[in-house]
Amino acid sequence: NTRLDAIDLHGEDEYLNEVYFNEVRDVLTGAGVGVGNTGSTHDASGPYNYIHDNKMFNCREGVKVYLGSPDTRIEYNSVSESTVSSGKGIYLLNAPRTIVKGNQIHDNPGYHFTGIYLQHDPGTIGKGIGDPRGIQIIENTIYNNDYGIRIFAGINIVMQNNNVYDNVLQDLYLSSGVTFNNLLQISTIGFGTVEMDPPGGSYPTGTVVTLTAKRAANWKFSHWEGDLTGTNNPQTIVVDETKNITTVFEKMAGTDEVALTWDINGSGTVQL
Repeated sequence: NTRLDAIDLHGEDEYLNEVYFNEVRDVLTGAGVGVGNTGSTHDASGPYNYIHDNKMFNCREGVKVYLGSPDTRIEYNSVSESTVSSGKGIYLLNAPRTIVKGNQIHDNPGYHFTGIYLQHDPGTIGKGIGDPRGIQIIENTIYNNDYGIRIFAGINIVMQNNNVYDNVLQDLYLSSGVTFNNLLQISTIGFGTVEMDPPGGSYPTGTVVTLTAKRAANWKFSHWEGDLTGTNNPQTIVVDETKNITTVFEKMAGTDEVALTWDINGSGTVQL
């Protein structure tokens, strides 16, 4: 029943906060968690705030990030039972590089409620103006609202493996001006690393990326698996959709561990 945001990272560069395991109810004129704040003395929050495993019931917004607050992680929260008109589960204005992953947004009967909503931020007194950029929307489940995901503005947005269904008016809306990126996801078997050129792991469609496998000591590169195959190293790939690649390293011959045993004749000990 708070009048404004219940948990408020108020701006002034607040960073590295972890907000988790909270239950928020009946915030009809604010968000369960707010990141950033408008007004002449306020501005964006700082980076790397981590908002996870919270439950929001009947809030105008579940989580709101705005004014250019960067690098927020919003993961595994639930938002439900909102009766507020034009409410939003996760509301991103500007909010560069926010990760929205694994959230459950469902059963919100409010008129025109939207599960995930991205829009241009007009800012406040000239601060925080901009479109959402580099947002990752991954593995969220959104159902039984008026709207699922609506993206009215955005640059280099990643959307992957979201389960959006049974929303009354529309499951997905993407404005024609929004641009999207694809993820390049690398895993390894054995010991070693992979360098990407250009770096980053998130790319516009059609980007050519060079992958170079770097072995650890006593290991050697073997081959690529998944969306890239073969034994060439370095190797290039065209990122025309999200790609999943496994890099396989093998232990070099002659580097296996061997047992050292000894016998003692007489009295005494052996120290290793």
